[in-house]
Amino acid sequence: MEGQLDESQHLLEDDNQQPQTSSAVATSQIEPQIMGEGEIRKHQDVDDDGEGLDVVEPLPSKDGEQPETSKPNKKGLKLTLKVDAAAKHNMQRHQWQQQQDLLTPSSKGTPKPMNVAVFLKEGEGHLLLLERGKITTAGEIKMMMMEILSIPKTSSHVFALWFISPYLEIQLKDHHIPFLLRKQWSELLEEFSFCKDEDDRSSDEPVLVFQRNSFLSLADEEKQSHKLVIQRLFQEAKHNILTTRYPIPIPDAEILAGMIARVKLGPYNAEVHKAGFFKKTLSEYLPYYAIGSNKFLQLLRQSSSEQHLLQQYERATNKSHDSLSCQLEFLKYCRSLSFYGCAFFKGSAIQDGIEMKPWKSCEKDVIVGINRLGITLFNGSKEEVLIHLPYDDLSWEFIRSKDVGNKEEEQSKGEDIFCIEYDTIHDGEQNSEQIQILSNQACMMDAMVTSCINFMNVMKIPKTPTSADYKKILDISYSTMPSSKKHNFSLTRPFKR
Repeated sequence: MEGQLDESQHLLEDDNQQPQTSSAVATSQIEPQIMGEGEIRKHQDVDDDGEGLDVVEPLPSKDGEQPETSKPNKKGLKLTLKVDAAAKHNMQRHQWQQQQDLLTPSSKGTPKPMNVAVFLKEGEGHLLLLERGKITTAGEIKMMMMEILSIPKTSSHVFALWFISPYLEIQLKDHHIPFLLRKQWSELLEEFSFCKDEDDRSSDEPVLVFQRNSFLSLADEEKQSHKLVIQRLFQEAKHNILTTRYPIPIPDAEILAGMIARVKLGPYNAEVHKAGFFKKTLSEYLPYYAIGSNKFLQLLRQSSSEQHLLQQYERATNKSHDSLSCQLEFLKYCRSLSFYGCAFFKGSAIQDGIEMKPWKSCEKDVIVGINRLGITLFNGSKEEVLIHLPYDDLSWEFIRSKDVGNKEEEQSKGEDIFCIEYDTIHDGEQNSEQIQILSNQACMMDAMVTSCINFMNVMKIPKTPTSADYKKILDISYSTMPSSKKHNFSLTRPFKR
């Protein structure tokens, strides 16, 4: 379930500094509201070089003296000020004004321009010069990328700027400042990722990626008609298919491979596109499992995989009169997937004592995909969909590890819990079943689901009728769950009303 980004340049301190390089893999995604505005502002006071905002911080008082404040200036000198109680309010106003000055610098304190590399999902990078330097917002960088890619401003809501590393993915809001989030990256990894090694956290290098907004609805996406917007969505969907983030059956993968060839190579030509033409480039058109998971299987399947690709290439050429129509057909298939456009999270799922569960073992590493349609659980070790649950068919609850008992907290390994309840029919009887997902990213899953549900309620999107009894959902039974795995909670925010 991973996608590869090429070696990249990252945030540079100034124009003369050599770019850093890193190879990053996109693995799990996050709802953009994890970073509150207050959390960002507390880091907007001063940067590593002592530039930017000069902060006034109170010093401990001595022997009843009035508290003093120390104000470091750009030359490293300290100015000491006497502050009485009556001046506290004025000092707070002064600090607030200084923060505003940082965000809207005067000619006297103009920030130093800097370079930043921004990547597309498939790995292509663009080096941008940020005139506002370290205080440039994600929205400003996104608009610069849209200008480079000639994407109209009316489609700005379709895309977003992301921070991506092998351990964590964050979709940024337009007002977020990437440089400040980068300074907090190690703390974000400690709180929200599965990276427990301090050295790995400190050395992790996230990259900025311009890609689809995970909160974009299918209806809004389908309204997009500009060919460059369609092309960008096609390239991202193609990347997710080829890197197995979107696991699909092999026959479907071969059909899409023919469309990819049509877009990339133009119309099929029987005199040119013969056996052996795709021999060394099959991985550019097919996910690895459609070719073979190892070299031996690849050698056995190579000729048949190529033959199927050639057949689908010819079919795509006959069906689509141009590249744009072929891209639209490709996107039409991807949009039919229940997990298209998902934000992805990592976790460990528990479902004890249930006969009809999506997996055999009691605990399983999973990837949790969340979009406007519902929640999808993927096998964390291979490309396989375990279960998809529309919002109409489930209730959920977020439980912090500190809110459970000591024994339960030991079982959850100190991780928060995202609990899902849904209905199944077994032997003619309807039962309510639970899946508990242990994850540091449980709060992000909750925020993402809450946002999707609120959108559906505000837009008054009709819900599919369900036969589940709401009272039964609230009355959770633990009769089938061992005591060591029980967590006492109530579903206070179920979707079904």
